Amino acid sequence: MNKLYQEYPFFSIKTKDYETLTQYAKKGIVADKEIYERDTRIENLRNTVNRWIEKYDGLVEKTKDYFHAIKLAPKKVADFFKSLFDQEKQDELERQRMEQEKIQAERKAREEAKEKARLEKQKQKNFPEYKKRRASYE
Repeated sequence: MNKLYQEYPFFSIKTKDYETLTQYAKKGIVADKEIYERDTRIENLRNTVNRWIEKYDGLVEKTKDYFHAIKLAPKKVADFFKSLFDQEKQDELERQRMEQEKIQAERKAREEAKEKARLEKQKQKNFPEYKKRRASYE
């Protein structure tokens, strides 16, 4: 049965062309199956990607306040430490002011004590007994 032509009711074809055409048809059927499987795989991957996008968007929506807080955190932390340091500086200035007032009060107290002692001495100089004692030493 190795004919040169294959005879069909409406046409005739060379045997070699028939075999080639048969191979192409078989390859086409296999390719169609592979294309269908790949299309199915692509569709499944698209669905999976869409689910992940939805999950991501939901997560972003849930955490947007946290991300906003994280963006503000450096400024807030800097402001917090600045206020601490400002408060510490104010406390230090207040402590220094109080020390100065204490020193001035002590100085004033010493000056008043000296003045009081001088006045007492002056007062004693005016007493007659002091004058007698003084005269006896001279």
